[in-house]
This record gives sequence, structure tokens and C-alpha cells, in this order.
Amino acid sequence: MKSFFLSIGLVSVLCNCTVAQTPKKEVATVADLKAKLEQSLSLYRATVGVSVKVLEDGETFTINDTAHHPTLSVYKFPLALAVLHQVDQRKLKLNKKIHVTKEMLHPGTWSPFRDEYPEGKNDATIAELLSYTILRSDNNTTDILFDLLGGPSEVQKYISDLGIKDMAIVANEYEMGENGKLYDNWSKSAAMVDLLEQFYTKKVLSEENTAFLLKLMTDTPTGMNRLKGLLPASAMVAHKTGTSGTNEEGITAAVNDVGIITLPNGKHLAIAVFVTNSKESFETNEYIIAHVAAAVWNHYAGLSKPAMRTVDLNDNARNRDIPLKIYESAALDNQKVVILSGGYLSTNDEYSFIANRLAEEGYLVVSIQHDLPGDAPIAQEGNIYDLRMPVWKRGDSTMQFVRDQLKSMYPNRNFNALVLIGHSNGGDMSLLFAKNHPKWVSHVITLDHRRFPIPTNTWPKVLSFRASDFEADPGVLPTSEAQEMYGIRIVDLGKNAKHGDLCDTGSNELKQQILKEIARFLK
Repeated sequence: MKSFFLSIGLVSVLCNCTVAQTPKKEVATVADLKAKLEQSLSLYRATVGVSVKVLEDGETFTINDTAHHPTLSVYKFPLALAVLHQVDQRKLKLNKKIHVTKEMLHPGTWSPFRDEYPEGKNDATIAELLSYTILRSDNNTTDILFDLLGGPSEVQKYISDLGIKDMAIVANEYEMGENGKLYDNWSKSAAMVDLLEQFYTKKVLSEENTAFLLKLMTDTPTGMNRLKGLLPASAMVAHKTGTSGTNEEGITAAVNDVGIITLPNGKHLAIAVFVTNSKESFETNEYIIAHVAAAVWNHYAGLSKPAMRTVDLNDNARNRDIPLKIYESAALDNQKVVILSGGYLSTNDEYSFIANRLAEEGYLVVSIQHDLPGDAPIAQEGNIYDLRMPVWKRGDSTMQFVRDQLKSMYPNRNFNALVLIGHSNGGDMSLLFAKNHPKWVSHVITLDHRRFPIPTNTWPKVLSFRASDFEADPGVLPTSEAQEMYGIRIVDLGKNAKHGDLCDTGSNELKQQILKEIARFLK
């Protein structure tokens, strides 16, 4: 366990994951893939539109192909096409300078350009405005480009001339925000995929401008937990997101992502996923998109090893941020959930050797960051049990909150048979959670916890690893008779295993010993 505390970023980012290179299809046909997705998507309180096409061979499928999905910022992609078409026609130049005044920069809307140039900018080029519009999804630069073309109707005409019929572009960003026209700009998922295909196959733009827009869509930092969320870190994804707010009734009009995914075999997928009128949380809406993309990737490329993603929750009732690392594979055969709690001041990525192995076996593994900047230090002397109980209770509340939040994100998982794994102080709070909520817990695994007594009963099942440099407090470990009577397993890791070694920094031999015992215990 690290002896220092790393600062925690509260913005979800895509994290590295390891992916097998040998393709292994999980389903036999595209019809099987569609049926599997339809079944899983039916569990969510949202209308989800999906369209996928393999550009090299034309294989395609669509889900909810009649729905009109509000595009939100996804429509910045066809706007960019229209602008670059004008460049190809030599009616505009990318280096043309636009005088952007302060009055053109509306307040109260998402605009990194306005934040950087609050007084406007005399020499903003069209290339720069496009970069802000696609790369950073800037609403003000979007409207400046609309005005440059003559308004949304000109973009609509351009799209219609391409043969795209099931798409409407009628309102700019200001009109959507000020006049409530969120649903006026819409698309069917298949229509967006048709447009993506025309773009990528260079049917609409020159090779130079196709490459320019592809780079912007590939380099964008937005939506890292959507199409890219469960794909390998090396996967190439050129995409454009769209996001609305949530109204007073708890309905989110749109969380979207569309783009081009490059497969390991060199083929390309055009994909559009629209999550419409959702009553789920923002994190769940993003997960829906990531889940679809992972299932599609797994079908065409093979994904046998887990991905890890970061999700940051906020417990408003306690005004407390809860950063999570979530490890999962595309296979959903194992419905069980693992909640992993690290030792004091450890970070939630220090036990990846356990998390990755269990995720490979189909478990959903949720590693919680319990200790945050600003938390008071835990007691190191005195009546440790009583003095640390408030910290353990805080951990109990955090695990309850995480369980409740993730139940909606992962409706196909079993949150009533949790496997709890905790190191040191995390093991103590895991045992407290199991004591307070025995109907939710099937197994508890502690890594050298020292303070909270292991319950002498037959449920839940308990495995405890013991290191050599610290002893547990009196009464924490049951007697050998109680261990035999209640099926409690205590594993002595040997004299070379230290308390701080029971994490990623431990030796490979030690980690393999721990993993072997965990596999045996969970059978």
C-alpha cells in the first residue's frame, strides 16, 4: 500500500486496459448481437436507438429505427461537413479570419472559446472555429459557423442533397437553449450512420478535409465514458457527442455519441447510439453507450480481457464525492458484483491484480476511493475500535450508496449477493457492512484487517489473509474450533508477506498465492 495520498480528479477519464489480440466472437451472427442488445437495453428507463454498419462489407443492424432522437451537439458533425464542403467548393477558406465580437458570445452556454476570449477575437479563423466546435463542442462557435453559412436551413439543405432524409437541423444552439427547441433537431440512428459512412468513404469531402475533420473527432476529449468507455485504450474512435440537461421530472432528453471505430483487423464501424428521454442517471446513460460499443467490438474483434473505467459519483445527502474504478469484461455470464475497499490512504487502483482477475471471470468489480482530501486522519492509538468506528460507518454508508446507484446502471447484475474485499481498514469496514446488511453479502475477503471481529456464523462466508508483521487485535480472528465449525478460512501468507505488500506492489509470487486462494474460495 502506498504511504502517500494521490490527489483525486473528479472528471471521468478513460483508463488503460489490456485487450487480447486473438478475436473471439461471443455471438455467432449479427442477429444474435442485435437480440442480445435489445434484451439488455430493455432493462433501462430510456429509449435507446442504435445503428451499426461495417463499412467494408455493409453488414448492418438497427435498434429502434423509427424513433426521432434529439441530436443535441451531435448535429455539429453535419454542420462541420457543410462548412468544409464550402471550403472544398472554394467558397470559404480555412484560414479566412472572422471578427468575433463580445456580443456574439452568449453567456450561460457551454463555450470554452468565450472563456478564453471574453472580449471576442479579431482574427479567429474558420479552422479555429471548427476546432472549438468539434474538439470542444463549443456552442458559441457553432452558432457563428451557422451564421456564416446562412443559418441551420442551409445545413439542412446540404444534408438533404446528400440523400439523408431522416434528419432535421432547424435550430441553432441559442434557439435550443433560449427557446426550448431541444427536440427540433433530430435524427434516426440509421440516418446518422449513413452520413458517417458517406463522410468516411470520402463521398462528401476532399481527402484533405476528410482527414482534417477525422483528426478533430479523434482528438476530442469529450465523451470518454461513452463509445470509448469500455474499448481498449488503443482503439481508434472518431466521434461526436451530444448531451442535454435533466428537467424537473428527472428526464434527460439526450445523451448521445456517434462515430467511426477502427477494428484491429483494419475494418471500420460506423456507429450511432442515442439515449433519449432517459430517467436514468447521467453515469448510467453514458454506460449504456459504452455497453453497446463494447458488445459490438466484442462481436467483431473479440474482447476477452477486462476494461477499467472511472466513474465519479456524488452523494448529495452527505455532500461527498465518491470516485470509483470499475472493472468489467464484455461477457455477462457471471452476474456477481465485487466491492473492493483499499487500506487507509490507498488509492482505488492499487488492487488491480485482484480486480482484473475477477473481471476476467465475469465479475463486475467496483473499487471505491474511501479516503478523500480533507478527511480527518484516523486514530492510530487509544481505543482503536471505538475511535475508528465513525470511519467504518462512513464506509458502510458509501458502500450502500454505491450499491444503490449502480443497481440502475447494471440492471443485469446481482447486487443481493455481493463479494466484499477489503485491505486493512477497508477490510474492517467491509466486515461492518456485512454485519449490517447480511442479506446483501455472500462472501467477505479481508487482506490483513486487524480491528473488526470476524463473525462466528455460517453466513456470509469469510476468507482472511494474514501477513507477518502485525497481529490482529484480540478477538478479531476466531478460534480454530470456530473456524472449522463455521467454515471460516484463515490463510497465513508466510513470514515474507508484509501488511503493505497485499496490493499491486507485492511480489508476483505473493499475488499469485492470493489469487489462487480467492479462486478456490469463490467456487
